[in-house]
Amino acid sequence: ENGKACEEKSENEVADLTGEYLNICLLLVLYTLQGIPMGISGVLPLILKEKKVSYNDLGTFSLNSYPFSLKILWAPVVDAAYFNRIGRRKTWLIPTQFAIGVVMMVLSQRLDSLLYVEEPHITTLTCLFFLLYLLCATQEQGGFRLPCAIMYILLYIGVVVWV
Repeated sequence: ENGKACEEKSENEVADLTGEYLNICLLLVLYTLQGIPMGISGVLPLILKEKKVSYNDLGTFSLNSYPFSLKILWAPVVDAAYFNRIGRRKTWLIPTQFAIGVVMMVLSQRLDSLLYVEEPHITTLTCLFFLLYLLCATQEQGGFRLPCAIMYILLYIGVVVWV
């Protein structure tokens, strides 16, 4: 039924963003929040290399990005499991955002003792950032999907994603 609604949209029809500005702003905020831990994990290999860690340790740390490649494994669960009272997207958005915040607060308290020591704790850093990537990938899978009814404004959403 939703597929037919999308097909019925004319290519020449002008996208009406009335009522969608809040959703676009929300997506911008969520993608920005998702990018913070990913940006930090992108900088850590440079810091680790400055600390003269081995290439083996750098390779170990790079394992933290696997959840985005493997999210197809738990995507069916994210699609099927939700609370009707909360809604399909909020069931996953709220807990993952909360968990990302908690992990980031814990990481902010412990990062100096994990990274700026004589021998950095690569395994612990990898596990923490793996957890962050897992939460970000789950949040993206569960919360950022858009209903077909607003698919015609994806051009504007695409700009938000790349900002």
